[in-house]
Amino acid sequence: MSSNAVKNEALHLVFEWLASFCMWLAPPAARLVGRAAGIACYFLLGRERRRAECQLLDRYDRVLGLAGDAEATRVRRVRATAMRLFGNLGCWAAEACSYAVRIGEIQGRVDLPGRSEAVLREALGRGRGVLFLTGHLGHWELMAWALAARGFPVSAVGRASYHPGITDLVGWLRSSSGVEIILRDDAEAPRRLLGALARGRIVGLFVDQSTSLPSRQVPFLGLPAPTIEAPARLALRHRGSVVFGSCHESPGGRLCIEVEPVTLPPGGGLDEALAVVNRHAEKAITAFPDHWVWMHERWRPRVSRSS
Repeated sequence: MSSNAVKNEALHLVFEWLASFCMWLAPPAARLVGRAAGIACYFLLGRERRRAECQLLDRYDRVLGLAGDAEATRVRRVRATAMRLFGNLGCWAAEACSYAVRIGEIQGRVDLPGRSEAVLREALGRGRGVLFLTGHLGHWELMAWALAARGFPVSAVGRASYHPGITDLVGWLRSSSGVEIILRDDAEAPRRLLGALARGRIVGLFVDQSTSLPSRQVPFLGLPAPTIEAPARLALRHRGSVVFGSCHESPGGRLCIEVEPVTLPPGGGLDEALAVVNRHAEKAITAFPDHWVWMHERWRPRVSRSS
């Protein structure tokens, strides 16, 4: 067994143990444990911490401050934001495990404002399904779970993990909430996705990361970034509704789902559609910069699987 395989197996065992432990904890306790673990990861995972801080500093003027901020101010705010981000991710991952066995309590944690619910109800009312575009913004897992708990028919497109055991565990966590899972690596994924739309379901797609899927360079927070083509292509062809949603933590400590319609330019092409999608993601990131996964190499091109 290679050293990488050993590391992956060890991470799988740690992940399963932590998930099982957090299921045993009540959500408030899970949040405390998860936040502490996330902050510990900020100090332990040097490569991810440096990448997050480097990208935050590079995009500082757009998301954190003003061009005139002193260098010391920039560094201090970047470090504080990165630490909050790691803490948030740990908190949200832990409480997701806790809520997986307490699905009935989710609505008490997550708010769906009337304006967001109205957007979803109107989109579903057209009867052709809804493309729900989102990103790794805030508590994206609990957002889908909370919508399913409110009776919305939710399907989510995701990818398999580097370890099949983690893929199975995450799949179980998601399906326990009533969310239908579509793995994009599955040969049947396109058929299942279109079938879900045909059945009038809300289909969630991530649009905020650089992947090996066919992409185009489109401005993202002021810099060209490889942007996945498939969601925008589907949005252009889909005769139903397209929305963008995110889930942020409000000052009172509760989670809030924000949903807004996505209006693509009439007669516009793929580049214009991708720009519109990116602007929705940018809006959510600049509003809550400590809610987005800054450790992801968003601006690094990857080898596309097709031309």
